[in-house]
Amino acid sequence: MVLWTVPAAGVNNDQSAISQGIWADEGAKITSTVNFSGGQWTQTANVVSGGGSGNSKTEYFNMDGATDSHANFFVIESELDGQQTGDWNFDVTFTDISLTAATTDGVSALCSGATSHSDGNGFITISGYSLSSDGKTCNWGTMTLSPP
Repeated sequence: MVLWTVPAAGVNNDQSAISQGIWADEGAKITSTVNFSGGQWTQTANVVSGGGSGNSKTEYFNMDGATDSHANFFVIESELDGQQTGDWNFDVTFTDISLTAATTDGVSALCSGATSHSDGNGFITISGYSLSSDGKTCNWGTMTLSPP
């Protein structure tokens, strides 16, 4: 598993940043947080159970022109790499997902627009959406990625 950030077009010379990987096996549970504080984005992942338990990674992404709090989308993705790309025959489930914005501007419309769908490369099933009482935090119970 790696931590990955992709800048908006024209930012950071259109170069993404990828951390060194940490190992986790199928069925492992991983916690992951992304935070913007003090002008810097921080991503942390911890393998909390299963194969690889105890592995963790924290990455600070200082990207030219991208170190502001104006992120307007987040991608939840699972991707096999190298010789394993044809081996995806299992679901990947994300649970207890929450995104918190600095203001309420557009939060409800953006978050409620997340729906189950397929892009031809697999399927995502989304359930359990709710919006916090202050209108800043979107919550989902599960997002499950399934192979095509």
